[in-house]
Amino acid sequence: MHNCRAGAKIFRAILFLSVALVSYSQEKAEDVPHWKGDVSLGLSLACGNTQSSNFSFSFAAGGPVGKNLMWDNKGIYLFAEADDETSAESGLLASRLNWQHTDRLFSYYELQADHDRFKNYSSRFMPAVGVGYKVVAQEAVSLILDAGLSDVFTNYYDANDSDSYLGLKGGQALVWKISKTSEFNEKAEITGDLADLGRYFLRLEANLITAITNGWAVKLTFIDTYDSRPVGLGIKKNDIIFVAGISRKF
Repeated sequence: MHNCRAGAKIFRAILFLSVALVSYSQEKAEDVPHWKGDVSLGLSLACGNTQSSNFSFSFAAGGPVGKNLMWDNKGIYLFAEADDETSAESGLLASRLNWQHTDRLFSYYELQADHDRFKNYSSRFMPAVGVGYKVVAQEAVSLILDAGLSDVFTNYYDANDSDSYLGLKGGQALVWKISKTSEFNEKAEITGDLADLGRYFLRLEANLITAITNGWAVKLTFIDTYDSRPVGLGIKKNDIIFVAGISRKF
């Protein structure tokens, strides 16, 4: 509990600092470029705690908010019904502010919110702070590694139970522009309890995007989530989801 209280104070200070940095940079920056992103709709096939066809919706939007500051946001929602009963329901929202210190080195300030009915997560909030480094910075390929600390607050459906801990977080992100019309990107994150590193969860997401016309593309997504110690009877550690959809860029 002492670690959690200390972590909460740290993140309140980080939030205040982030707001101040954004305000300062907005005053200094001129002609900030337009944000970029995409919206996708599709169907998915899930296996693990659920086996069903799912409706999916996802979005991504981000861009500069001032000098040396980038703000990235993304979300994904999955839902399905079988025999008039909900068979899948999950969602993820993530917002990250990157502060670029050099061409390759940056610090980040992030908040993720997760919900998964079949993982027994009523809600899970994960504020995080850390540093990252662009290991590969080529026109066609980029690779980023990052590490930091994250407070993990989870509310479970079972008996309205909840817990929290301070975690150690590591991440990796790859973007490969295969051609003028195709791109592969992949991101993996792992967060472990600092007091018990055998307790951790992992999320891997990979996307293959192929343009079919101006602004439109086919998007294939693979998502793997792993919880080393799931809470609740009959809940499996691993869930795999495949999503096929149509994406519109803006």
